[in-house]
Amino acid sequence: MNHLTIQQIESYQAGTLESAAEYLAIEAHLTDCAECRERLGATSRTLSEGLRRFLADSAHPTGALLVRYARNSAEMPEIIAQHVAVCARCRQDVAALQAYRQSVTPEIWVEARAALEAWASRSRSGGRLRASLQATFSRQAFRVWAPATAVCLLLLAVFWWRNQPVAEITDGAGRWTLARSGKLTGPIAFPPALEPILRKALQDRRAETPSTLTALASADAAHYSPAGIVVRSDMPKLSWEATPNAVSYQCTLASLDDPTFKRSAPKPIPANFWTPKKPLPRGKVYTWKVVATLRNGQHVALTGSPRFKVLDQTAAQALDQAAKTYASSHLTLGLLYAQEGVLDEAEQEFAALQRLNPNSPITKPLLDRLRAQHRPGS
Repeated sequence: MNHLTIQQIESYQAGTLESAAEYLAIEAHLTDCAECRERLGATSRTLSEGLRRFLADSAHPTGALLVRYARNSAEMPEIIAQHVAVCARCRQDVAALQAYRQSVTPEIWVEARAALEAWASRSRSGGRLRASLQATFSRQAFRVWAPATAVCLLLLAVFWWRNQPVAEITDGAGRWTLARSGKLTGPIAFPPALEPILRKALQDRRAETPSTLTALASADAAHYSPAGIVVRSDMPKLSWEATPNAVSYQCTLASLDDPTFKRSAPKPIPANFWTPKKPLPRGKVYTWKVVATLRNGQHVALTGSPRFKVLDQTAAQALDQAAKTYASSHLTLGLLYAQEGVLDEAEQEFAALQRLNPNSPITKPLLDRLRAQHRPGS
């Protein structure tokens, strides 16, 4: 083993090494080399005068020295402690380093150990690796390791562990992957504002919908469409379950937000659907009634009072643009539609996503939960 030179020891104690890498290399050597630790102790008094000049000149210890001081101040020369005692800036740096170490180090250690054990369990020689890990993570054996090697191993293990995927699905343009670290990668370029929505959907298998849908829910509306949702079009197609022996229907629209609004089909409707010929005012909630005319001339009012809302102009334009921008991503469009309450189109996107991922543990719950909200009575 090559020992430290007297110049290295003096520069190390004086805080005049040129880079943090040199400090780390010397610390790693001192951990394994008792002889150099003794030499360092023997020279500490002779260097105290130089260190006093270091303090007197108001020079601050290097970052590497502060890191080492924050880790174990008892092992540092007294002059460094004196400087920290009188220097508010360095005192704050040390406090921040100690707080960070206490909050982060245990978490990284546990994560690294889990990563190494998972790697060992997958290896052909897993038994030997697991036994080695148990010995490695014991305090006595860890001291034998070169610290630099141990740190590298831990960092590599954490990097590997945190980048393992926890969710993956195929989309129209490629593949979405969510890693343990929370990093999300996908087949399209998406703005940062979309990332939390996409990540949450992959983690929770659920699409976020607006609370306003609660006000649109109504009893006996399962046989109507649209019902209990928001629609993007201001001329939506209204449909209902056909009545036996009916020859025509009459449909009347009213607005819950505007008592003066009322619109009816201009003449009897031969089929069980109707599309208004004029756009409906946007941002309003509507309800509608249907009366069937039977062959014998009797008029029968269908039960139920379905409600829906026409999306306001700003949100409609934003979704129109999104439909063009993210046309290749069923996941993105489905989540954006669901976020605005446009559940008809969200369901279509999630159904397409499910067809691309028939065995996925993500897409089926995503679709099923949306359908349960969209069609609670079915």
